[in-house]
Amino acid sequence: MAPSLQLHYLSNLLSLPTAVYAAILLFLIKEGLEWNRRKRADKRKLSVFRRMLAYECERNNWFIKSLQSDAKKVRPERKAYLIKTDGSGRQRFVFLGRDGTEGISGIFPLVHRTTFEKLAIEVGYVDPKLADKVSKALDAALELEHIRNSIIDYAPGSEEYQYDEFYQAFWNYVRRRLKGNHDDLSLLYLACTGRGLKEFRLV
Repeated sequence: MAPSLQLHYLSNLLSLPTAVYAAILLFLIKEGLEWNRRKRADKRKLSVFRRMLAYECERNNWFIKSLQSDAKKVRPERKAYLIKTDGSGRQRFVFLGRDGTEGISGIFPLVHRTTFEKLAIEVGYVDPKLADKVSKALDAALELEHIRNSIIDYAPGSEEYQYDEFYQAFWNYVRRRLKGNHDDLSLLYLACTGRGLKEFRLV
């Protein structure tokens, strides 16, 4: 810009009324205060999100730990287990003997994904990097839910799955994917708490 034009603009600015400068200054102060308010609000919101997400990871870790234990002990063949529902509506994983008698059993936990679904978009507005981890954790929970449903579907009583080879392949898949899904949940848990996912919650 030529020096003459610079002087022209400068003289125009200097000729503005004091009220205009005051209005501009007030606007900038207001915007600065609003920006700080939003940043503080986002920080508080993100803190709450992290606690909620960590809690959901711990709930799903109980499903993983429980199923890993069952997958190690169950015979990889048909008619090796049963899923039963007790009077309270809870489901149990029941081990069957080779003669069909019921053996030890334990609660068959649920998979939890509601919090991941609710916060996946909201977290994206505040922390895109964390949102990516939430998305992967949601994918992990969806696969865990698929595994759980498949275990129920493949329990004795289904005429579609009658070959031991199928169950051998299926339980190998379950053990492999439980580890992979735990890794994805652990990445989110680490981002939320600074720790690896070892804690679990029964509910």
